[in-house]
Amino acid sequence: ENISYNGSTEEIRIESNISWEASFDVDWIEISPKSGVSGVTTMTIDVNKNTSVASRSAVIRIVNSEYEIEEEILVSQSEWVPELKVNVEKIENISYNGSSEEVRIESNVPWEASVDVDWISISPKSGVSGVTTMTINVNKNTSVESRSSVIRIVNSEYEVEEEILVTQSEWVPELKVNVE
Repeated sequence: ENISYNGSTEEIRIESNISWEASFDVDWIEISPKSGVSGVTTMTIDVNKNTSVASRSAVIRIVNSEYEIEEEILVSQSEWVPELKVNVEKIENISYNGSSEEVRIESNVPWEASVDVDWISISPKSGVSGVTTMTINVNKNTSVESRSSVIRIVNSEYEVEEEILVTQSEWVPELKVNVE
């Protein structure tokens, strides 16, 4: 059975007319009971969370040595996958007056955020596993040209990265004359 990297508890029904013993050789699985007698037994298999970036597998052997009978249960568990997600990829057409925007970051790894312009500020600039709301403040644009930049949210250890493109409209000079 393929188990999620988060781990789980599974139940296996064992029917036999002889006694049996279960064995395995990994430390990330626990079973109960580890032996049984004639009849029907429900075995609980607890699979711990996999914190490795490699999948893993193990064999649980159900054996009666007197009659040399053996059954095997293959337990496979997927690898842990580093995740870093943002709820938006672009914040576009921000008014030249500036604004404050919120972005939701979901991750199972620590992260750091950066931006290489002085007209955008972000808070917080780092986070840990879980859900974080980052505030992006965009200053007033006093130029007659629109501008854009990228906010990078990165975990360099696992090489996961998200980017948010921020674009702001240009300041438009106005002249109005009212004749009465």
